[in-house]
Amino acid sequence: MAAYYVDHEAHISAAVAVAALAGSIGLATAGVSVPICLIVVVLALGVSIVIDEKHGTERMNAALEQLKAGA
Repeated sequence: MAAYYVDHEAHISAAVAVAALAGSIGLATAGVSVPICLIVVVLALGVSIVIDEKHGTERMNAALEQLKAGA
């Protein structure tokens, strides 16, 4: 995800991912157990992966269509 963000191809904003990760830190500060905080981290990363995979598939299909059109 970080590489796509640097290349300006990320479809999820860095503020969303950072906010979710910061939320887990806030939960830990509030005294929530470590396993719950880790679940929040995993869910935040999982959501970013799902969003990236959805849009990545669309980019791949568009590239394949361009190759077919050029052949």
